[in-house]
Amino acid sequence: MIAVDYTVGNALLTEWLPKGEDSKRQSHLLIYWTIGFILSYIAGTLITGFGAYTWQVILATGAVPAIITALFRSFFPLPASPT
Repeated sequence: MIAVDYTVGNALLTEWLPKGEDSKRQSHLLIYWTIGFILSYIAGTLITGFGAYTWQVILATGAVPAIITALFRSFFPLPASPT
């Protein structure tokens, strides 16, 4: 789910936003992705107290954004293309 949003999110913004706003919003999208990457690195370094299960906890924390995205997509489905 997250990989799809990474690849499709930019195309959806380009298609749906007015021409004056699309480049500004695409820049915001890239900035938010970068912030997310940095926060995931910080979270990974902070989660170290689980001993042999640390890698499993870090892997499980990746499910949180996927669940949020799945819920968001189920309550707010994408409409058909405007063109």
